[in-house]
Amino acid sequence: MSGEAKPKKTVNMEVIKRLAKPVVHKENKDIYKDCSFSPKLCQKSLDITAGREKFHDRIDADLKKYKQAMDKRKNPKPKFSFIPAINHDAEAYQKLAGKGDFMARTKNDLETRKKKSKALEDEAIAGYTFKPSITQSPKGTKVEGTFLQRWEKDLADRNNRVATEKNDPECRFQPEGNRNSQKIMATKGVSLIPNSTNLRTNPPNGGP
Repeated sequence: MSGEAKPKKTVNMEVIKRLAKPVVHKENKDIYKDCSFSPKLCQKSLDITAGREKFHDRIDADLKKYKQAMDKRKNPKPKFSFIPAINHDAEAYQKLAGKGDFMARTKNDLETRKKKSKALEDEAIAGYTFKPSITQSPKGTKVEGTFLQRWEKDLADRNNRVATEKNDPECRFQPEGNRNSQKIMATKGVSLIPNSTNLRTNPPNGGP
């Protein structure tokens, strides 16, 4: 009938034991009875291998070395043989116990070192008594660029002025404009040459 439950298949314990038992292969002793081939070596080969061990002996020696190397890798010896002498004095333990565990002592030690370093730095800075007096720029003065950029621009302007004087030493005239002229020229994007000489005090070509 379709409604009846099918019986479950069970495995006998004897079968399990037989399957779990390792298989031992028996070596056939008569396997080499038909092997009559014997290689013939020349005299030169015999002379070369005369002082050496037999092939099977060399293989056994290599296998032993390999086994020893594997055993060393499985059970490596410690590289560090140093064993520190630990102080077991009760007073020392009690002294350290009041400072907390190792991590707490390390943290406190680092903080103490930082404080000492800061104190030494402050003491060294206190030895420099020079205090420069820095002038304040007038109100409305616009400073463009960083110090290095301004210094580079000033150096380029100086070099240009020196080059101009070297090229034409007779052209020493530099006009000096009043404030109104400077404002007008500034609106047009033209800047007057600083440190100029007055036209009336230094006329060109010996003029009046």
